[in-house]
Amino acid sequence: DRGFLENESKNALELVEGHKDLSLITVSKNDSIAEVINKMKNYNISQIPVVEGDDFIGSIDDQHLYSMLCDNNELRNEKISSIMQEPFPIVDALTSITEISKKVNKETSAVIVRDNDGKAHIITKHDIIDAIA
Repeated sequence: DRGFLENESKNALELVEGHKDLSLITVSKNDSIAEVINKMKNYNISQIPVVEGDDFIGSIDDQHLYSMLCDNNELRNEKISSIMQEPFPIVDALTSITEISKKVNKETSAVIVRDNDGKAHIITKHDIIDAIA
């Protein structure tokens, strides 16, 4: 129990309410690491899903990116697929904040939810913090 009992009724769709009208920012598996860094800077985001067509095939977050670039700055020209992490878990629209908080942790910085229209949204630690604050 992470102390969310009073917010148990909040679900995944309610967590994305503040950004439901925005398009999910993604990168292609063929994008260079430098392109991904620029996109993350431009949108001021710390994690991003990697896609192939309509499929989520991986993810990248700033901590992993930082670690990889510190080890080898030449990676900037490589494809993001060479260092991407596992894809973010996909949760049901009615998944509770408690269940989502169990999935978002040190290794997994976000989850993906699809709304009733099939549009994908990201739920991050910040969304969870905003919901319980």
